Amino acid sequence: MLIRKTKCSMMLWGLAAILPAATLSPVAVAQGPSTSASQRVEQTVRFAIAPGPLDAALKQFRAQAGVAVSLPADAAEVNSQGLNGGYTAAAGLARLLAGTGLQALASANGGYSVIPAAHHALAPVEVSATALAMATEHTRSYTLIGESDTATGLGLTLRETPQSVTVITRQQMDDQNVRTINDALEQTVGISRSQHGDAETGYITYYSRGFGINNYQFDGINTSALGGFRGRGGASGRDMAVYDQMTVVRGATGLLSGAGDPSATINLVRKRPTREFQGHASVKAGRWDRYRGEVDVSGPLAGDGSVRARVVAAHTDNQSWMERASSEKSTLYGVIEADLSAETVVRGGIEHFRMRNRQTSMHGFPYADTDGNRTHLSGFDNPYTRSSYLDMDHSTFFANLDHRFHNGWEARLAATHTRIDGDQLYGVAAHDIQAEDNSSGVTFGKSIDKPTQNTLDGSLSGYYTLFGREHELAAGFNWARLEKDDPGFRRHVVPVDNIYEFDGSTPHLPFESSGRSTSNIRQSGGYVTTRLRPVDELAIILGGRVSKYRNVESDLDESGQFTPYLGLVYEFVPNWSAYASYTTIFNPQSNEDEDGTTLDPEQGKNYEVGVKTELMNGRLNATAAVFHTLKDNLAVADGDKLTPDGGQAYVAASDTKTNGWELEVSGELTPGWQLAGGFTHVITRDGDDNRLNTSVVPENQFKLSTSYDFSQTLQGLTVGGGVIWQSKVWENGSYYSDAHKALYREDSRAVVDLMARYRMHPQLSLALNLENALDKRYRTQVSQHNIGAPRNLTATVRYSF
Repeated sequence: MLIRKTKCSMMLWGLAAILPAATLSPVAVAQGPSTSASQRVEQTVRFAIAPGPLDAALKQFRAQAGVAVSLPADAAEVNSQGLNGGYTAAAGLARLLAGTGLQALASANGGYSVIPAAHHALAPVEVSATALAMATEHTRSYTLIGESDTATGLGLTLRETPQSVTVITRQQMDDQNVRTINDALEQTVGISRSQHGDAETGYITYYSRGFGINNYQFDGINTSALGGFRGRGGASGRDMAVYDQMTVVRGATGLLSGAGDPSATINLVRKRPTREFQGHASVKAGRWDRYRGEVDVSGPLAGDGSVRARVVAAHTDNQSWMERASSEKSTLYGVIEADLSAETVVRGGIEHFRMRNRQTSMHGFPYADTDGNRTHLSGFDNPYTRSSYLDMDHSTFFANLDHRFHNGWEARLAATHTRIDGDQLYGVAAHDIQAEDNSSGVTFGKSIDKPTQNTLDGSLSGYYTLFGREHELAAGFNWARLEKDDPGFRRHVVPVDNIYEFDGSTPHLPFESSGRSTSNIRQSGGYVTTRLRPVDELAIILGGRVSKYRNVESDLDESGQFTPYLGLVYEFVPNWSAYASYTTIFNPQSNEDEDGTTLDPEQGKNYEVGVKTELMNGRLNATAAVFHTLKDNLAVADGDKLTPDGGQAYVAASDTKTNGWELEVSGELTPGWQLAGGFTHVITRDGDDNRLNTSVVPENQFKLSTSYDFSQTLQGLTVGGGVIWQSKVWENGSYYSDAHKALYREDSRAVVDLMARYRMHPQLSLALNLENALDKRYRTQVSQHNIGAPRNLTATVRYSF
């Protein structure tokens, strides 16, 4: 949900009936004797207050809310967790004071007095408020301080969510020089990748829990990976300047996403307009003539901030460590948001991504020849012809309507239209290299991809009373249609006499038509989920979804697919919870058995138990989890048997499974010290107990990003860095000879990054990021000469206003 449930306290003094509301924190805004509840209804305000001393936070609150707030004498000695998002003044003040031992007393003149909580004996008053999606901008944090609904549709904190969730915040992105979605996923715990070619235009699949990730969301709205979001120029190269955060929920996520694998859902949350004017401009320069500029401006269009807008623009011009390769990328994002009333917000915008690549690769040279001997090539050699290019324009138009009812329930309606215009011509020398004479071939292909996708999403959420207890419910529906009808072209191979003399000048033959490439996929579904609170310490989350999936072209129709959800969260001591969850997902398939019968959809299940803690008023989160993931009805070739139409026949295999465990921590360890990372152990096996995906999913993986702000001792200096370590990977497929398998392995590796930033002026800073500081050479695909980026230095100058 883009509108969150701000949870304050429970009932009006003397009111017999309890109204729907939720508990924001133990601190409430109390009502003075002369102020009625109806008089305390206020307009939602967008706050951006950084964590720190309470007196400074309250001064910012007064300025942004436009209300009078008295400051207690010892406010400078108390720290606040800050405030970021949309709240009424009452709800925002309650959030700001959470964990301080103070409360705000509302006075008749519309202001507030901040007093010790014990000094006021009146029962707290219910405050209904609409909070925008919990933004991470300005929090200076490596964790989400607030709620997320990516997993269940309910507004839950990380500790309240009975699944493993990682949030890459805006601060972490800025510190660690995260420029693209690929960079962000590289830093996400439990995520690995299969990369053919370079990170800009290659074929890249991300993995979680041993299976590929196909489920993506923007602002919580499902987006089909088939619509050009993965593969050549898809997710990996898109610019993160547009996004406030990236949330990854690992495991099966069928409750909200419908079809997919039991791996993960990636949710990219766009930046929102602010009521106060703000912005920044930055320029970057790095090795291999890599340059980047970015501008981000946000603020009110109306004097009171009721209408506000934001514009983000970024341009990158990259050369490469691979000879002859280059790329240009431009991003433009614009959004306007308006308060139609105190309860209703409307928002609309456009996100446009443009990419122009020349001689960039979606494959690398083969690492071994036909006899299994290592080839004398490297990741610096370019297998692409000089005529190769990939041009892509990706545009998304979106609109949202958010409404808060007077009883505290909230509704959202969102629509998007996405269209892609892709044009590619490639010639890649990735054919088999003959051992006897080093001859090979260049495969040429051409593609035009112009898919369009339309989505509609609606939801309703709120609180209800049952058996004297307050519970939460969310219900929603989503619908999507993906269409494409593009010309197809036959590939052809041009011989190369000696691969070691290849210089990219090999010409291609005329491309012959192969008909049309068409798709017409429609998905829809509805879900209901509730969080029951039989006692204060226990939450029971129950949910289910009914989905319909139809592929018109293949006449595939899967209707009535039911995906249940069950979660338990028990707070055994304050701020510590044990949890267990059972989540499911399905994935339609068009494979047939020897009788011509389409195999049943793949069924994914995820069992997970763990412990979570939330410390320092939510500024530090940690998780320890054990998981067991199953995938049934996996299509496996049925020997030499054929379908009635002459195609390969398949049988459905069961008991493909992943077992593993994870440790994760994110947030502030001590004032100024931010950290995010964790350790993952995962093994995937088929029904015969054979290892799967060993070339792309390491058995063990450790990721860590950190920074320390020396402002208390060395004003303006921040230092940090990160490390990504993984155990060995190897190819164990039966289609490779033993000689090839001996070469197709990569030993364990550690890639270390370093960073330093100096704030020369409150608005001006200089940052240096040294990536792959130890210049570790490693392959990103075990059978090809694809390598990770060598050591490189990037300098960033940023001016904020």
